[in-house]
Amino acid sequence: MSTEQLEKRLRRRSIHRSRSTALAITLIIVVLVAAWIGTEAVLKAIGQRPLLADPQTVTDTALQPDAAFTTIAEIIAVVLVILGIILIVLAVKPGR
Repeated sequence: MSTEQLEKRLRRRSIHRSRSTALAITLIIVVLVAAWIGTEAVLKAIGQRPLLADPQTVTDTALQPDAAFTTIAEIIAVVLVILGIILIVLAVKPGR
């Protein structure tokens, strides 16, 4: 690799930041949520007590919400929208 190509590559890498941190955090959260859902489903299938919440109870509560659940769901929705906007900005923004 010539010196010019190396300088060009280093310049580009210093200007455009890596998105691997945001990607890693997002993937860790997705994996943890999927593992939790899978664990709860297996515990329900073998008749054990749930770790946090019974999947059937969560489904019933989501389908017939009361005022407190609606407020919590709205707060969670707002947080997820903000996180989504942050991830979109990180994906579109070219660098520092």
